[in-house]
Amino acid sequence: MKNAVAVIGLGAMGSALARAQLRAGHPTNVWNRSSSKVNTLVSEGAVASETAAIAAETANVILVCVDTNANAELVLEEACAAGALKERVVVQLGTTTPAEARSFSKKVRSSGGMALNGAIMCYPDSVGPNNDAPLLVGGDVDGFQIAQPYLRQISGNLVDVGKNEAAAAALALGLLTTSAALYAGVAHAARLCEAEGADC
Repeated sequence: MKNAVAVIGLGAMGSALARAQLRAGHPTNVWNRSSSKVNTLVSEGAVASETAAIAAETANVILVCVDTNANAELVLEEACAAGALKERVVVQLGTTTPAEARSFSKKVRSSGGMALNGAIMCYPDSVGPNNDAPLLVGGDVDGFQIAQPYLRQISGNLVDVGKNEAAAAALALGLLTTSAALYAGVAHAARLCEAEGADC
């Protein structure tokens, strides 16, 4: 278990997370609902785990990146029941709301684990230590210290947002909302100018 990482969920982002760990030379265990993505990563040096619980048992840091928070909690249920999260650091890296981040963290802590919630502010093809896009992470202080060597493989711009596990989700949603408002404003301005024949 020492100095090993598990990646649960191998969509575009999850696969990028696993490859970043492999490039850094970290022993990397992977699990996914469908085996094709697992097999691809095994051919690149990862170790396949039969279940999410087994993946959790094999690592001291567990990166979870699935499509919804509900599914993230679901795939870890067996691990929670088996006590496989005890003294592990579990990092939720899927998109969540602040309420979901709190729910996920509560489940992890109730199973004896340390919980972190992160927001990756880049696309999968940019994941890596030379990436300057922020990786916002909040939650258990001790867990953050343990997970840093793995998190720094995702982004060179690791931002500790403190003990509040909901902070990263709130900041990420805030930035997305700001961007949406900006795009809407630009579109409205363009239509206004077009309607008045104002050619810039």
